Amino acid sequence: MRIMRMNKEAVMPYEFITRISQVSAQEWGDLWQSDYPFIQHGFLSALEDSHATCAESGWQPHHLLIRNAQQQLTAAMVLFIKSHSYGEYVFDWSWADAYQQHGIHYYPKLVNAIPFTPATGPRFAASSTQSEAELLHVLQAHLQESDFSGFHSLFPSSQHNKALTHAGYTSLPHSSFTQAPGSQPNALEQDSQSFEQGRKQSLKQSLKQQRATQQGFVQQRLGCQFHWFNNDYTHFDDFLASFASRKRKNIKKERAKVLEHNVRITTTQGTALQAKDWAEFYDLYKRTYLKRSGHNGYLNAECFALMGQALPEQTLLVRAYAQDADESSRSQSPIAAALYFYDSHTLYGRYWGAIAELDGLHFECCYYRGIEFAIEQGLQRFDPGAQGEHKIARGFTPILTQSYHYLRHREFSHAITHFLNEEAQHINAYCQDARKSLPFKEDSVLQKPDCLINLHD
Repeated sequence: MRIMRMNKEAVMPYEFITRISQVSAQEWGDLWQSDYPFIQHGFLSALEDSHATCAESGWQPHHLLIRNAQQQLTAAMVLFIKSHSYGEYVFDWSWADAYQQHGIHYYPKLVNAIPFTPATGPRFAASSTQSEAELLHVLQAHLQESDFSGFHSLFPSSQHNKALTHAGYTSLPHSSFTQAPGSQPNALEQDSQSFEQGRKQSLKQSLKQQRATQQGFVQQRLGCQFHWFNNDYTHFDDFLASFASRKRKNIKKERAKVLEHNVRITTTQGTALQAKDWAEFYDLYKRTYLKRSGHNGYLNAECFALMGQALPEQTLLVRAYAQDADESSRSQSPIAAALYFYDSHTLYGRYWGAIAELDGLHFECCYYRGIEFAIEQGLQRFDPGAQGEHKIARGFTPILTQSYHYLRHREFSHAITHFLNEEAQHINAYCQDARKSLPFKEDSVLQKPDCLINLHD
Protein backbone atom coordinates (compact mmCIF):
# COMPACT_ATOMS: atom_id res chain seq x y z
CA MET A 1 0.00 0.00 0.00
CA ARG A 2 1.41 3.36 -1.02
CA ILE A 3 1.55 5.92 1.76
CA MET A 4 2.14 9.66 1.34
CA ARG A 5 2.80 12.26 3.97
CA MET A 6 2.84 16.03 3.60
CA ASN A 7 3.59 19.17 5.54
CA LYS A 8 2.11 22.57 4.83
CA GLU A 9 4.28 23.24 1.80
CA ALA A 10 5.00 20.01 -0.02
CA VAL A 11 4.05 16.44 -0.63
CA MET A 12 6.70 13.79 -0.26
CA PRO A 13 5.55 10.58 -1.94
CA TYR A 14 7.04 7.55 -0.25
CA GLU A 15 6.09 4.07 0.76
CA PHE A 16 7.22 1.17 2.89
CA ILE A 17 6.83 -2.03 0.92
CA THR A 18 6.48 -5.53 2.35
CA ARG A 19 7.75 -7.31 -0.76
CA ILE A 20 10.52 -6.39 -3.17
CA SER A 21 8.19 -7.44 -5.99
CA GLN A 22 6.23 -4.25 -5.32
CA VAL A 23 8.95 -2.39 -7.23
CA SER A 24 10.12 -3.59 -10.63
CA ALA A 25 13.55 -5.14 -11.06
CA GLN A 26 14.31 -2.60 -13.80
CA GLU A 27 13.42 0.39 -11.66
CA TRP A 28 15.34 -1.02 -8.68
CA GLY A 29 18.45 -1.75 -10.70
CA ASP A 30 18.40 1.62 -12.44
CA LEU A 31 18.45 3.38 -9.10
CA TRP A 32 21.16 1.34 -7.39
CA GLN A 33 23.58 1.22 -10.32
CA SER A 34 25.62 -1.44 -8.50
CA ASP A 35 26.65 -5.01 -9.22
CA TYR A 36 27.02 -5.80 -5.50
CA PRO A 37 25.24 -9.17 -5.55
CA PHE A 38 23.33 -8.93 -2.30
CA ILE A 39 21.41 -5.79 -3.22
CA GLN A 40 20.14 -7.20 -6.51
CA HIS A 41 16.40 -7.46 -6.91
CA GLY A 42 16.68 -11.17 -7.70
CA PHE A 43 18.69 -11.91 -4.56
CA LEU A 44 16.20 -10.16 -2.29
CA SER A 45 13.34 -11.86 -4.14
CA ALA A 46 14.93 -15.26 -3.55
CA LEU A 47 15.01 -14.60 0.19
CA GLU A 48 11.37 -13.50 0.22
CA ASP A 49 9.95 -16.13 -2.14
CA SER A 50 11.59 -18.92 -0.13
CA HIS A 51 10.28 -17.39 3.13
CA ALA A 52 13.78 -16.84 4.51
CA THR A 53 12.73 -13.23 5.06
CA CYS A 54 9.18 -12.84 6.32
CA ALA A 55 7.36 -11.95 9.52
CA GLU A 56 7.50 -15.58 10.68
CA SER A 57 11.28 -15.76 10.30
CA GLY A 58 11.76 -12.51 12.20
CA TRP A 59 13.02 -10.72 9.07
CA GLN A 60 9.96 -8.83 7.86
CA PRO A 61 10.69 -6.75 4.72
CA HIS A 62 9.93 -3.07 5.23
CA HIS A 63 11.84 -1.41 2.39
CA LEU A 64 11.57 2.36 2.03
CA LEU A 65 11.01 3.96 -1.38
CA ILE A 66 11.03 7.68 -2.22
CA ARG A 67 9.49 8.98 -5.45
CA ASN A 68 9.34 12.33 -7.18
CA ALA A 69 6.34 14.16 -8.61
CA GLN A 70 6.41 11.96 -11.71
CA GLN A 71 6.41 8.83 -9.49
CA GLN A 72 9.96 7.99 -10.51
CA LEU A 73 11.97 6.11 -7.91
CA THR A 74 14.60 8.52 -6.54
CA ALA A 75 15.79 6.77 -3.36
CA ALA A 76 15.48 3.41 -1.61
CA MET A 77 16.68 1.70 1.54
CA VAL A 78 16.57 -2.01 2.36
CA LEU A 79 14.86 -2.36 5.72
CA PHE A 80 13.63 -5.21 7.87
CA ILE A 81 11.54 -5.29 11.01
CA LYS A 82 13.39 -7.63 13.35
CA SER A 83 11.91 -9.55 16.28
CA HIS A 84 15.31 -11.03 17.25
CA SER A 85 19.00 -10.53 16.47
CA TYR A 86 19.84 -13.75 14.66
CA GLY A 87 21.58 -13.63 11.29
CA GLU A 88 23.01 -10.12 11.74
CA TYR A 89 26.66 -10.77 12.71
CA VAL A 90 26.72 -7.57 14.76
CA PHE A 91 25.98 -8.75 18.24
CA ASP A 92 23.58 -6.72 20.35
CA TRP A 93 22.13 -9.48 22.53
CA SER A 94 23.55 -7.80 25.65
CA TRP A 95 21.71 -4.61 24.71
CA ALA A 96 18.46 -6.56 24.39
CA ASP A 97 19.08 -8.22 27.77
CA ALA A 98 19.68 -4.83 29.40
CA TYR A 99 16.41 -3.52 27.98
CA GLN A 100 14.54 -6.57 29.25
CA GLN A 101 16.03 -6.24 32.73
CA HIS A 102 14.63 -2.71 32.88
CA GLY A 103 11.22 -3.73 31.59
CA ILE A 104 11.71 -2.08 28.19
CA HIS A 105 11.07 -3.72 24.83
CA TYR A 106 14.12 -3.96 22.54
CA TYR A 107 12.14 -5.65 19.79
CA PRO A 108 10.88 -4.84 17.27
CA LYS A 109 13.84 -2.94 15.89
CA LEU A 110 14.42 -1.59 12.39
CA VAL A 111 17.46 -2.98 10.58
CA ASN A 112 19.09 -1.70 7.40
CA ALA A 113 21.03 -4.80 6.36
CA ILE A 114 21.35 -7.73 4.00
CA PRO A 115 19.97 -10.75 5.85
CA PHE A 116 22.50 -13.37 6.92
CA THR A 117 25.26 -11.50 5.05
CA PRO A 118 28.12 -9.77 6.93
CA ALA A 119 29.55 -8.33 3.72
CA THR A 120 30.26 -4.60 3.44
CA GLY A 121 28.34 -2.90 0.65
CA PRO A 122 25.67 -0.33 -0.25
CA ARG A 123 22.67 -0.21 2.07
CA PHE A 124 20.65 2.61 0.47
CA ALA A 125 20.67 4.41 -2.85
CA ALA A 126 19.62 7.85 -4.10
CA SER A 127 19.63 9.62 -7.43
CA SER A 128 20.84 12.88 -5.84
CA THR A 129 22.02 14.39 -2.57
CA GLN A 130 18.56 15.90 -2.17
CA SER A 131 16.87 12.52 -2.57
CA GLU A 132 19.26 10.98 -0.05
CA ALA A 133 18.41 13.70 2.48
CA GLU A 134 14.71 13.08 1.91
CA LEU A 135 15.19 9.35 2.42
CA LEU A 136 16.80 9.89 5.80
CA HIS A 137 14.24 12.55 6.65
CA VAL A 138 11.37 10.11 6.11
CA LEU A 139 13.21 7.39 8.01
CA GLN A 140 13.65 9.78 10.91
CA ALA A 141 9.95 10.60 11.04
CA HIS A 142 9.05 6.92 10.80
CA LEU A 143 11.27 6.07 13.75
CA GLN A 144 9.70 8.79 15.90
CA GLU A 145 6.18 7.69 15.04
CA SER A 146 6.70 3.94 15.39
CA ASP A 147 7.35 1.60 18.31
CA PHE A 148 10.76 0.49 17.08
CA SER A 149 13.43 0.64 19.78
CA GLY A 150 15.90 1.93 17.24
CA PHE A 151 17.58 1.73 13.86
CA HIS A 152 20.66 -0.31 12.91
CA SER A 153 22.65 -0.11 9.67
CA LEU A 154 24.90 -3.16 9.38
CA PHE A 155 28.07 -3.34 7.27
CA PRO A 156 27.39 -0.20 5.21
CA SER A 157 30.09 0.90 2.79
CA SER A 158 31.99 4.14 3.39
CA GLN A 159 29.84 5.95 0.81
CA HIS A 160 27.16 6.15 3.50
CA ASN A 161 29.33 7.53 6.30
CA LYS A 162 28.56 11.18 5.82
CA ALA A 163 24.85 10.64 5.39
CA LEU A 164 24.55 8.43 8.46
CA THR A 165 26.66 10.57 10.75
CA HIS A 166 25.60 14.07 9.65
CA ALA A 167 22.30 13.98 7.78
CA GLY A 168 19.91 13.11 10.61
CA TYR A 169 19.14 14.06 14.17
CA THR A 170 17.06 12.41 16.84
CA SER A 171 14.58 15.15 17.58
CA LEU A 172 12.03 15.42 14.79
CA PRO A 173 8.78 17.32 15.42
CA HIS A 174 5.80 15.05 14.85
CA SER A 175 3.83 18.04 13.60
CA SER A 176 5.95 18.38 10.49
CA PHE A 177 4.14 15.43 8.92
CA THR A 178 0.48 14.52 8.68
CA GLN A 179 -1.23 11.58 7.04
CA ALA A 180 -2.18 12.31 3.45
CA PRO A 181 -5.82 11.31 2.87
CA GLY A 182 -6.16 8.48 0.37
CA SER A 183 -9.00 10.38 -1.27
CA GLN A 184 -6.69 13.15 -2.46
CA PRO A 185 -4.67 11.70 -5.37
CA ASN A 186 -4.55 15.16 -7.01
CA ALA A 187 -1.90 16.17 -4.49
CA LEU A 188 0.62 14.55 -6.80
CA GLU A 189 -0.63 16.41 -9.85
CA GLN A 190 0.74 19.79 -8.78
CA ASP A 191 3.26 21.58 -10.95
CA SER A 192 6.59 19.71 -10.90
CA GLN A 193 8.75 22.77 -10.34
CA SER A 194 6.77 24.09 -7.40
CA PHE A 195 6.66 20.56 -6.01
CA GLU A 196 10.43 20.28 -5.94
CA GLN A 197 10.89 23.81 -4.57
CA GLY A 198 8.37 23.15 -1.83
CA ARG A 199 9.88 19.90 -0.68
CA LYS A 200 13.43 21.38 -0.64
CA GLN A 201 12.26 24.37 1.44
CA SER A 202 10.35 22.08 3.77
CA LEU A 203 13.34 19.78 4.24
CA LYS A 204 15.64 22.72 4.94
CA GLN A 205 13.30 24.11 7.60
CA SER A 206 12.79 20.73 9.22
CA LEU A 207 16.51 19.99 9.41
CA LYS A 208 17.06 23.45 10.90
CA GLN A 209 14.55 22.61 13.64
CA GLN A 210 16.27 19.30 14.28
CA ARG A 211 19.71 20.89 14.58
CA ALA A 212 18.38 23.13 17.34
CA THR A 213 18.34 20.01 19.53
CA GLN A 214 21.31 18.38 17.84
CA GLN A 215 22.20 14.88 18.95
CA GLY A 216 23.87 12.21 16.82
CA PHE A 217 21.39 10.29 14.71
CA VAL A 218 23.45 7.14 14.81
CA GLN A 219 26.55 5.91 16.57
CA GLN A 220 29.29 4.06 14.76
CA ARG A 221 30.37 0.63 15.92
CA LEU A 222 33.56 -1.04 14.71
CA GLY A 223 34.23 -4.68 13.95
CA CYS A 224 37.14 -6.65 12.54
CA GLN A 225 37.23 -9.11 9.64
CA PHE A 226 39.97 -10.76 7.60
CA HIS A 227 40.09 -10.04 3.86
CA TRP A 228 42.44 -10.97 1.03
CA PHE A 229 43.72 -8.25 -1.29
CA ASN A 230 45.03 -8.69 -4.80
CA ASN A 231 48.39 -6.98 -5.23
CA ASP A 232 48.44 -7.52 -8.99
CA TYR A 233 49.13 -11.24 -8.61
CA THR A 234 49.27 -13.27 -11.83
CA HIS A 235 48.80 -16.70 -10.22
CA PHE A 236 48.66 -18.38 -6.81
CA ASP A 237 52.42 -18.94 -6.60
CA ASP A 238 52.87 -15.23 -7.22
CA PHE A 239 50.73 -14.61 -4.15
CA LEU A 240 52.76 -17.12 -2.12
CA ALA A 241 55.94 -15.34 -3.17
CA SER A 242 54.86 -12.45 -0.92
CA PHE A 243 55.07 -14.79 2.13
CA ALA A 244 58.06 -15.30 4.35
CA SER A 245 59.76 -18.56 3.42
CA ARG A 246 58.58 -20.69 6.34
CA LYS A 247 54.99 -19.46 6.07
CA ARG A 248 54.99 -20.17 2.35
CA LYS A 249 56.04 -23.78 2.98
CA ASN A 250 53.18 -24.21 5.45
CA ILE A 251 50.61 -23.29 2.82
CA LYS A 252 52.14 -25.65 0.26
CA LYS A 253 52.10 -28.51 2.77
CA GLU A 254 48.49 -27.78 3.65
CA ARG A 255 47.41 -27.88 0.01
CA ALA A 256 49.41 -31.07 -0.58
CA LYS A 257 47.50 -32.82 2.21
CA VAL A 258 44.26 -32.42 0.27
CA LEU A 259 45.72 -34.30 -2.68
CA GLU A 260 46.71 -37.12 -0.33
CA HIS A 261 43.03 -37.63 0.47
CA ASN A 262 42.49 -38.60 -3.18
CA VAL A 263 39.82 -35.99 -3.83
CA ARG A 264 39.02 -34.10 -6.99
CA ILE A 265 38.04 -30.44 -6.70
CA THR A 266 36.09 -28.54 -9.32
CA THR A 267 35.29 -24.85 -9.72
CA THR A 268 32.03 -24.12 -11.55
CA GLN A 269 30.48 -20.76 -12.34
CA GLY A 270 26.76 -20.28 -11.90
CA THR A 271 25.94 -20.27 -15.60
CA ALA A 272 26.89 -23.96 -15.75
CA LEU A 273 25.00 -25.05 -12.61
CA GLN A 274 21.74 -26.96 -12.83
CA ALA A 275 18.92 -27.68 -10.38
CA LYS A 276 20.59 -30.92 -9.26
CA ASP A 277 23.76 -29.03 -8.33
CA TRP A 278 21.87 -26.61 -6.11
CA ALA A 279 19.95 -29.46 -4.45
CA GLU A 280 23.20 -31.28 -3.70
CA PHE A 281 24.74 -28.15 -2.25
CA TYR A 282 21.76 -27.54 0.01
CA ASP A 283 22.03 -31.08 1.35
CA LEU A 284 25.65 -30.46 2.34
CA TYR A 285 24.82 -27.05 3.82
CA LYS A 286 21.91 -28.46 5.84
CA ARG A 287 23.93 -31.37 7.20
CA THR A 288 26.74 -29.07 8.31
CA TYR A 289 24.40 -26.59 10.00
CA LEU A 290 22.51 -29.41 11.72
CA LYS A 291 25.74 -30.87 13.10
CA ARG A 292 27.07 -27.53 14.35
CA SER A 293 23.95 -25.78 15.60
CA GLY A 294 21.12 -28.26 15.73
CA HIS A 295 19.02 -26.64 13.00
CA ASN A 296 18.90 -26.71 9.20
CA GLY A 297 20.30 -23.23 8.62
CA TYR A 298 18.73 -19.91 7.71
CA LEU A 299 18.18 -20.80 4.04
CA ASN A 300 16.28 -23.67 2.43
CA ALA A 301 16.68 -25.59 -0.82
CA GLU A 302 14.29 -23.30 -2.68
CA CYS A 303 16.29 -20.23 -1.67
CA PHE A 304 19.54 -21.56 -3.09
CA ALA A 305 17.82 -22.61 -6.31
CA LEU A 306 16.25 -19.17 -6.70
CA MET A 307 19.58 -17.45 -6.02
CA GLY A 308 21.15 -19.56 -8.72
CA GLN A 309 18.45 -18.58 -11.19
CA ALA A 310 18.65 -14.90 -10.27
CA LEU A 311 22.45 -14.50 -10.26
CA PRO A 312 23.95 -17.11 -12.59
CA GLU A 313 26.77 -14.78 -13.61
CA GLN A 314 27.63 -13.85 -10.03
CA THR A 315 27.80 -17.25 -8.35
CA LEU A 316 30.61 -19.78 -8.05
CA LEU A 317 30.54 -23.28 -6.59
CA VAL A 318 33.67 -25.13 -5.52
CA ARG A 319 33.05 -28.84 -4.98
CA ALA A 320 35.13 -31.75 -3.72
CA TYR A 321 34.53 -35.32 -4.88
CA ALA A 322 35.94 -38.53 -3.48
CA GLN A 323 38.18 -39.90 -6.21
CA ASP A 324 37.71 -43.62 -6.91
CA ALA A 325 40.54 -45.75 -8.16
CA ASP A 326 38.83 -46.02 -11.54
CA GLU A 327 38.23 -42.24 -11.58
CA SER A 328 34.46 -42.66 -11.70
CA SER A 329 33.89 -39.77 -9.33
CA ARG A 330 32.19 -37.69 -12.00
CA SER A 331 28.98 -39.62 -11.39
CA GLN A 332 29.17 -39.15 -7.61
CA SER A 333 27.71 -36.47 -5.39
CA PRO A 334 30.17 -34.03 -3.82
CA ILE A 335 31.44 -34.63 -0.31
CA ALA A 336 32.00 -30.90 0.30
CA ALA A 337 31.19 -27.60 -1.38
CA ALA A 338 31.72 -23.86 -0.92
CA LEU A 339 29.38 -21.26 -2.42
CA TYR A 340 30.70 -17.86 -3.46
CA PHE A 341 29.17 -14.71 -4.93
CA TYR A 342 31.12 -12.04 -6.77
CA ASP A 343 30.89 -8.70 -8.52
CA SER A 344 33.32 -6.74 -10.68
CA HIS A 345 35.58 -5.99 -7.72
CA THR A 346 35.07 -8.48 -4.89
CA LEU A 347 34.64 -12.20 -4.25
CA TYR A 348 32.40 -13.13 -1.32
CA GLY A 349 32.72 -16.52 0.36
CA ARG A 350 29.32 -17.25 1.84
CA TYR A 351 28.28 -20.86 2.51
CA TRP A 352 29.97 -24.17 3.20
CA GLY A 353 28.79 -27.73 3.59
CA ALA A 354 30.48 -31.12 3.94
CA ILE A 355 29.77 -34.73 4.84
CA ALA A 356 33.44 -35.61 5.29
CA GLU A 357 35.99 -33.84 7.47
CA LEU A 358 39.30 -34.17 5.70
CA ASP A 359 42.42 -32.34 6.82
CA GLY A 360 42.82 -29.12 4.84
CA LEU A 361 39.70 -29.58 2.71
CA HIS A 362 37.83 -26.60 4.18
CA PHE A 363 40.81 -24.30 3.65
CA GLU A 364 41.27 -25.52 0.08
CA CYS A 365 37.63 -25.05 -0.94
CA CYS A 366 36.82 -21.92 1.05
CA TYR A 367 40.09 -19.98 0.77
CA TYR A 368 42.69 -21.18 -1.70
CA ARG A 369 40.33 -21.92 -4.59
CA GLY A 370 38.68 -18.56 -3.93
CA ILE A 371 42.04 -16.80 -4.11
CA GLU A 372 42.83 -18.58 -7.37
CA PHE A 373 39.52 -17.49 -8.86
CA ALA A 374 39.99 -13.90 -7.72
CA ILE A 375 43.42 -13.77 -9.34
CA GLU A 376 42.12 -15.31 -12.58
CA GLN A 377 39.22 -12.83 -12.75
CA GLY A 378 41.25 -9.80 -11.69
CA LEU A 379 39.13 -9.22 -8.57
CA GLN A 380 40.68 -6.85 -6.08
CA ARG A 381 39.36 -8.22 -2.81
CA PHE A 382 38.15 -11.50 -1.33
CA ASP A 383 35.78 -11.31 1.64
CA PRO A 384 35.57 -14.86 3.06
CA GLY A 385 32.96 -14.08 5.72
CA ALA A 386 32.93 -13.11 9.38
CA GLN A 387 35.35 -14.16 12.11
CA GLY A 388 38.16 -16.71 11.89
CA GLU A 389 41.62 -15.77 13.10
CA HIS A 390 42.97 -18.83 11.28
CA LYS A 391 42.61 -16.79 8.08
CA ILE A 392 45.50 -14.51 9.07
CA ALA A 393 48.20 -17.15 8.57
CA ARG A 394 46.73 -17.79 5.11
CA GLY A 395 47.18 -14.24 3.90
CA PHE A 396 43.92 -12.57 4.94
CA THR A 397 44.55 -9.10 6.36
CA PRO A 398 42.70 -7.83 9.46
CA ILE A 399 40.60 -4.79 8.54
CA LEU A 400 37.87 -2.76 10.20
CA THR A 401 34.17 -3.01 9.42
CA GLN A 402 31.39 -0.79 10.70
CA SER A 403 27.77 -0.57 11.67
CA TYR A 404 25.64 2.36 12.80
CA HIS A 405 23.11 2.34 15.63
CA TYR A 406 20.42 4.69 16.83
CA LEU A 407 18.50 3.93 20.03
CA ARG A 408 15.45 6.01 20.85
CA HIS A 409 15.77 5.55 24.60
CA ARG A 410 17.96 8.48 25.65
CA GLU A 411 19.55 6.92 28.74
CA PHE A 412 20.37 3.67 27.00
CA SER A 413 21.68 5.60 24.03
CA HIS A 414 24.12 7.46 26.26
CA ALA A 415 25.21 4.26 28.00
CA ILE A 416 25.81 2.48 24.71
CA THR A 417 27.74 5.47 23.38
CA HIS A 418 30.16 5.01 26.26
CA PHE A 419 30.30 1.26 25.59
CA LEU A 420 30.98 1.74 21.87
CA ASN A 421 33.75 4.27 22.52
CA GLU A 422 35.54 1.78 24.77
CA GLU A 423 34.87 -1.11 22.41
CA ALA A 424 36.30 0.87 19.47
CA GLN A 425 39.60 1.27 21.30
CA HIS A 426 39.79 -2.50 21.86
CA ILE A 427 38.81 -3.29 18.26
CA ASN A 428 41.41 -0.90 16.86
CA ALA A 429 44.11 -2.34 19.13
CA TYR A 430 43.12 -5.91 18.24
CA CYS A 431 43.17 -5.19 14.51
CA GLN A 432 46.63 -3.64 14.71
CA ASP A 433 47.97 -6.45 16.89
CA ALA A 434 46.51 -9.17 14.65
CA ARG A 435 48.36 -7.72 11.69
CA LYS A 436 51.63 -8.66 13.36
CA SER A 437 50.77 -12.32 12.70
CA LEU A 438 50.43 -11.92 8.93
CA PRO A 439 52.72 -14.24 6.92
CA PHE A 440 53.99 -11.60 4.50
CA LYS A 441 57.57 -10.45 4.12
CA GLU A 442 58.60 -7.52 6.29
CA ASP A 443 58.68 -5.05 3.40
CA SER A 444 55.10 -5.86 2.29
CA VAL A 445 52.73 -2.93 1.90
CA LEU A 446 49.36 -3.62 3.53
CA GLN A 447 45.95 -2.11 3.01
CA LYS A 448 45.08 0.38 5.74
CA PRO A 449 42.93 -1.03 8.56
CA ASP A 450 40.12 1.41 7.68
CA CYS A 451 40.29 0.86 3.90
CA LEU A 452 36.62 -0.21 3.79
CA ILE A 453 35.21 2.43 6.08
CA ASN A 454 37.55 5.44 5.62
CA LEU A 455 37.51 6.66 9.20
CA HIS A 456 39.50 9.76 8.38
CA ASP A 457 37.52 10.98 5.35
